[in-house]
Amino acid sequence: MAECGSENECQDAEEWRGTSELKIVLDHPQGVFYPGNRVTGAVLLNINGPRPVLALRLKCEGEGMVFFTDRSAGFRRKFSNTQSYLSVERYLFDGKSEGTIPNGENVFPFSVDLPDEIPCSFEGRYGRVRYSVAAYLERGKVARMTTSVSFTVAPVLDLNQDSLATLPISEDNSKAIVGYSEPLNMLVTLPVRGFVPGQTIPVKIVLKNPSKIEIRKIRVVFKKVITYHADRKSRRHKEIVVEIEIPVIANVDLYETGVDVPAVPPTGMVFCGIIDVWYTLKVEACIEVDEWYLKILKKNLKTRMRIVIGTVPLRHYETPEEEERTFAESDEAHRREFDDKKSVTESTPAKMRSKSNGIDNKFYKESKIYPSSKPNRDDPTGTDDDGGNGDADSYAPLYQVYKFNKNKDKTSTATDSNIRHH
Repeated sequence: MAECGSENECQDAEEWRGTSELKIVLDHPQGVFYPGNRVTGAVLLNINGPRPVLALRLKCEGEGMVFFTDRSAGFRRKFSNTQSYLSVERYLFDGKSEGTIPNGENVFPFSVDLPDEIPCSFEGRYGRVRYSVAAYLERGKVARMTTSVSFTVAPVLDLNQDSLATLPISEDNSKAIVGYSEPLNMLVTLPVRGFVPGQTIPVKIVLKNPSKIEIRKIRVVFKKVITYHADRKSRRHKEIVVEIEIPVIANVDLYETGVDVPAVPPTGMVFCGIIDVWYTLKVEACIEVDEWYLKILKKNLKTRMRIVIGTVPLRHYETPEEEERTFAESDEAHRREFDDKKSVTESTPAKMRSKSNGIDNKFYKESKIYPSSKPNRDDPTGTDDDGGNGDADSYAPLYQVYKFNKNKDKTSTATDSNIRHH
């Protein structure tokens, strides 16, 4: 993108247009970096013929932003908040001391150290945490070319360090229904509370219906709950990530299903003071009622549970396929070394593990903003109501997604259950 001021500067811009290209290339192919690590890449400037410039400037920024509208009490007020996590600026080329940029492709490498205590990238309906690198080619006092690229700061949350993640869940709820002598009872169990993207949450449901209340289906809803904190006001927004409907079968008490966790940020948004993220799993026994006035008296039986989403899976619960393969290869290599009676200064398993934990061996997938659980209460997007964020300025962070053995029996008892991944 070129900017110009006076007529001469605009003429200069016309001369540069079509004869130059300015872009940023990050070393990581997907643009993913971790807190405390180094963002590396290069600014590429391709020009036809040597040209004088004032400077080539690099700016790396990280900022959190919240923006929403409150319509309570008959008034409409806008709220916003910002936080800065990173601001680094430096010159890659100084025209005063280095002279003219030569003809052809010019490569200007750069590296920026990320702080240890910064939040991960996040994009939501009413806020975001975004990191970017921008390059400014100063050709005159006003005229310049600019380019920028956003990158992902990957989150780190080890479930093995979370005391709640390892605990199983068992929620037993009952509800007395008007017109029936025996209450409706539902027991929901999960083997652990903590999961990672790519993993399946196995849900076991025991539905006891002694009065034979007409239950049409069981809904299992995995929600992302985000709280946006502006100055003097907060707003909570719920997104439906996965929704499953299980038909209820006569004389069947036990139902099992699996909720696949997609690429989502971890619980907590550590080091971010304006955005909180957590997850809930709701299981609902839907009572068959046609008359509107009976819906008030015969409400569904619901069970809600907090789920912890992390980035490192629980060791003693389920092992990702890549780690299983790596450890098997490591053990075989170690056995061969033992048989050959070779001495080694570093064990092969340790080498394998360090290699498998390298960032380039991980699989990342774009995240998304999921449908709202109450869309009628949402502000419209792409207007002044969203703080000017709009869709034109969107970016999708990437989160690590593990691969697990899907051959395990985690299917629903009702084989025709309807699963909706939003």
